[in-house]
Amino acid sequence: MNNLLGAPIKWLSDPTPLLDFRPIFGPIAALTAAVGLAPFGETIFFIAEGLSQPKAFWVLVLVGVWVCFPFMLLVSAAALRTVPDELVEAAQIDGAAGWNLWRFVVWPLIAPAVLAGALIRGALLFNAFYLPQLVIGENNVEQVGAIPVALIGYFAARYSDYSFAALINTIVLLIAIGLIALFVRRQTRSF
Repeated sequence: MNNLLGAPIKWLSDPTPLLDFRPIFGPIAALTAAVGLAPFGETIFFIAEGLSQPKAFWVLVLVGVWVCFPFMLLVSAAALRTVPDELVEAAQIDGAAGWNLWRFVVWPLIAPAVLAGALIRGALLFNAFYLPQLVIGENNVEQVGAIPVALIGYFAARYSDYSFAALINTIVLLIAIGLIALFVRRQTRSF
């Protein structure tokens, strides 16, 4: 990748953001504050701050997507096999094609399986505290930012503070359980 970009980039150790959105959205936030919409501008600037993460953060996001991809591909392929061919053919005869066929026929049938798979994979990825240590190294984990997964591994490995790491992991697990409960409640209402 560095050969394509010309100059070598230190992806894992450079603390500067990959894309700095603060200069772009700063004037917009100031303008909304001047007009009297300060909370809206502060929200925009907060989002810009969140997106202006160091390069190591985006490397971890890429690795997280790469780790999740095979499972989600398997879930999606299995869900697509459950869609009856007769239903798709009937929708095509009625004039559905392309995006409309996908949006109104196929997606409603596979959505519960795909969303459940994404929720399961997301909950498992919250527990993958080994990823920051594996990709970035034990000494550079603090450069990633305040990712709960990185904090768990950082406090466990760096300070041997396993109680704080367990507390963060428990909070993350409770959030994941809450999201799963909301998902199950929403899915049972739709039937």
